[in-house]
Amino acid sequence: IVKAEEIVQHYNKIVILEKQKLQSTKSHHKNPDLLEQIIHSIVQRENNLQQRREYELQGKITNIFNYTRNTQMDIQPNIPPDLTV
Repeated sequence: IVKAEEIVQHYNKIVILEKQKLQSTKSHHKNPDLLEQIIHSIVQRENNLQQRREYELQGKITNIFNYTRNTQMDIQPNIPPDLTV
């Protein structure tokens, strides 16, 4: 999970730098409205990917805790009822 987070952070930095480059060259483009739409699309895609990553991470965490809980239920001591206090 740590490695995946590092990869996400790396690509997130790249996206931020590229968006900044696009925004800084906005005045040099023939159609700044089109550029604004492109930047907006990039931001939307970035948000969708982040939501998906959070959803998948939450699912993995839930699966881990469910597996741990089920495993602990399977490991119950076999003590005959007549030996219990």
